[in-house]
Amino acid sequence: EAVTGFELKPEGKGFMEKTRFSRFFNLPELMAIVKMSADIKTADMLDLDVPDCEMVVDQIEPTETQSDLVNHLAVRAETIRQGGIDPSEDNMLKITSDGRKLGLDPRLIDPSFEDNPQTKLNQCVENVARIHKETEPDRLTQIIFCDLGVPHKSSSANESEEKEDDDSKSAAERESLEEECDFCVYDDIRKKLIDKGIPENEIAFIHDYKTEKQKSELFEKVRSGEIRILLGSTAKMGTGTNVQDKLIAVHDLDI
Repeated sequence: EAVTGFELKPEGKGFMEKTRFSRFFNLPELMAIVKMSADIKTADMLDLDVPDCEMVVDQIEPTETQSDLVNHLAVRAETIRQGGIDPSEDNMLKITSDGRKLGLDPRLIDPSFEDNPQTKLNQCVENVARIHKETEPDRLTQIIFCDLGVPHKSSSANESEEKEDDDSKSAAERESLEEECDFCVYDDIRKKLIDKGIPENEIAFIHDYKTEKQKSELFEKVRSGEIRILLGSTAKMGTGTNVQDKLIAVHDLDI
């Protein structure tokens, strides 16, 4: 059944009517078909031993620059709807992508924008530094997930190496939302953490560890507390990252 409702416009300003497939008829019959080929177990049935955790959502107010740029996204979107621009120059997908970058830090759109201490990125740095200091006696560890502004590939050799290795990548890596920008979020976070007194050798990027052997050695260092802050993307670090022994906090910058 198709249902019509109101949704936030992609550019983040105002609402629009949208019709989407929302409900299924004959649900018991559909489930009977699914169960012919699927053995479904819920979390309650499995009763797995998973750690308790507290979910904290930091509500960050937009800076003046971010507010101005959101208004600019709305103008761009309206121009597109009216057919006033060629899709090869600007389109809704590009606006959505710019909106993701803008929500994290305006410098992802243009590195010349100011480094405002009130952005989500800088709030994350403050949180990480505070937790690092509070957990120093036990050398507890933290993970930062970020898919935008990832480290640049260091050389063309690395690029060809990764291209050859494409077949061995997971589905998550192949369909990754990871994106390089002129502004590197990872480098900015590392520099600010070092400025706050955190030793450089306690901070690592998953992108610097290419092979499974290198990753295994990295994870061992995180488990032992030798490396206490690990930065990575969902694709490279979302599955199979066995580092939870001393983990006290996970920070998601662009969920």
